[in-house]
Amino acid sequence: MSDFYQCFEKAYFSFELGLRKPDEEVFNYIINKHELSPKRTLFVDDRKDNTDAAAKLGLQVWNLQVGEEDVVDLFDKKIIEL
Repeated sequence: MSDFYQCFEKAYFSFELGLRKPDEEVFNYIINKHELSPKRTLFVDDRKDNTDAAAKLGLQVWNLQVGEEDVVDLFDKKIIEL
């Protein structure tokens, strides 16, 4: 699991925020709290409805296929680059 956290500057989990995906509120909260640029922010989730909601707001998304892909493959798959 530590490899997972090394892929990101910060990881958020909706249950920790008390907000629910795919409601826009959860995405807007994080974007506004840290003054993020949606186009430079990656949202990873295994549910398409959640990644669709994030993409609608302009975030970069990866709809992770559980059991087939791993978030630690972000750089190998060119999802994000250094």
